[in-house]
Amino acid sequence: MLDNFKWFITGYTDGDGTFSISISKDAKAAIGYTIKLIYQIGAENTKENENLLRLLIDYFGSIIFEKNRNVIY
Repeated sequence: MLDNFKWFITGYTDGDGTFSISISKDAKAAIGYTIKLIYQIGAENTKENENLLRLLIDYFGSIIFEKNRNVIY
């Protein structure tokens, strides 16, 4: 099951996902910068897609937020 889910994540990410890096100056950080690695998937705001994204949350440990009425991330 877990092996198949990894392939599902790969395919879903390929279609609707992004990876990005955010670098911000931060005087309180040890190196003077805060670095965030971001993995994001967006989907049409439907109950089915929300359920799929919740499976990913359980796998990775993250949150869902609604950017607008039509898309959830």
